[in-house]
Amino acid sequence: MLSTQNAQAADLVIFPELFLTGYPPKDHVFESDFMQRCDQALKELAQKYSQQSFILGTITQSEDGVRCNSAVWIDQGQILASYQKALLPSYDVFFEPRYFKGRKQLFEPVSWKNYKVAISICEDFWFRDGKSSGKYETDPVIEQLEEGCDFLLNLSASPFEEGKSKNRKDLASYYAQKYQTPFLFCNMVGGNDDLIFDGQSFIMSAQGNIQGQAKSFSSDLLLCEFPLSSKEVSVTERDSIADVADALCLGVYDFVRKNQQSKVWIALSGGIDSACVAQLACRALGSKNVKLVFMPSKYTRQMSHDDAHLIAKNLGCSLDVIPISEAINTFEKLLENSFQPEATGTAEENIQARTRSLLLMALSNHHGGLVLSTGNKSEIAVGYCTLYGDMVGALNPLGDVWKSQVYRLSNYLNQTQVAIPDRVYTRAPSAELKEDQEDQDSLPSYEILDAILSLRIEKKYSASEIIAEGFSDETVSKVLDLVEKSEFKRSQSPIILKISSVAFGSGRLYPVARTSYED
Repeated sequence: MLSTQNAQAADLVIFPELFLTGYPPKDHVFESDFMQRCDQALKELAQKYSQQSFILGTITQSEDGVRCNSAVWIDQGQILASYQKALLPSYDVFFEPRYFKGRKQLFEPVSWKNYKVAISICEDFWFRDGKSSGKYETDPVIEQLEEGCDFLLNLSASPFEEGKSKNRKDLASYYAQKYQTPFLFCNMVGGNDDLIFDGQSFIMSAQGNIQGQAKSFSSDLLLCEFPLSSKEVSVTERDSIADVADALCLGVYDFVRKNQQSKVWIALSGGIDSACVAQLACRALGSKNVKLVFMPSKYTRQMSHDDAHLIAKNLGCSLDVIPISEAINTFEKLLENSFQPEATGTAEENIQARTRSLLLMALSNHHGGLVLSTGNKSEIAVGYCTLYGDMVGALNPLGDVWKSQVYRLSNYLNQTQVAIPDRVYTRAPSAELKEDQEDQDSLPSYEILDAILSLRIEKKYSASEIIAEGFSDETVSKVLDLVEKSEFKRSQSPIILKISSVAFGSGRLYPVARTSYED
């Protein structure tokens, strides 16, 4: 920032929240050697770039052991200022009070090169948002702005979710226009476990106009000069499904890379979900690093054979074909005395799913690489999935994507690389675990199911409130009962990449053992 040419010539360079540690560092902060490495890394950066001025996020610790989520300003090799985050979120995926102490006293704007600079960290800026309003006693950004400053900096590790980019700009615009103060927002980019950070840092004028915006889902350098001009920069709003695609690809890429792996294994069925995961993986990692495995049973239809081979060919991926009928017969033989008169129903179906998972994990163990699970949010919500079967894997890219969204997502990806045959989009969804099986034999149509689940899971509607939206009492009761009974499966799910306001995982915590639910 504050440069006429590039980062080397910049007067001041700004990095995101917890830049040195990644967000969230979780229980690493309790380890003394981890904290020592944080301190050492900061000292080394100060020495190496002793002729520059920069602000970055890290963890600071006082002599009495109090840890803070801090922004440290290094100027000419020395600490010019250290700002401690005031508002520590404890909702959704955030657990900061477990690790940090929030600043209580007013932070005075920093005087630097004839400027007065106000600093805030992520949640400090979200005080006026509906989620945060009422949770805190003070608004640290307003406090600094009322002291008077020339521009406001916000260092953020703000996870992606659909629509959040607009919310950030609306909030920044509120502060900028009300106090006639330019706003510089610097956000993290990359994937950390279930969280995906989209970047999209921006510079906003005192009039609330965007003066520049960094790339989405990619590292970028955004330069500006002070004082800012009044000219507004046109920023094209991205389609939400494009954001979802880029977010999931980044999440897959960083998860695999940060686990010191390079390739993934996917069970390809010929259906839409596994095809979509294969599309995402190829886009994230390259086709040569995506290993597809087709494991047909006696219930697998010919069109699934045909489509699986065509999808693999179109994507440029290798395809291992391993028929499982013989293995299933062996398991049924082993169990015939215990399954009197014979293995039928759900038990027989689950044996097929678990046989596939065993083979998939064997290939992963033998050749290396991670297994990607292929279940979507709708199926996971109602337990239409097999524990230790199709739920197996290190990561689930679609676990926060409703079934109806999966079709949109896959179709969007297909526009860039035509890989999925039209029939995959139009055929009735089926697990193909028994003769002529279709998902809608057990579930409402996905259009209805997704609407009910969204109201319940993301908006927290009660059964009566959902029924008041026009859904039948019987259907709502069935769906909510399935959700309640499936918590034990979700608690053992692979890590799910988060793209919505409420994803299964760290941001949605419910007990597994409970009494029956009543509205």
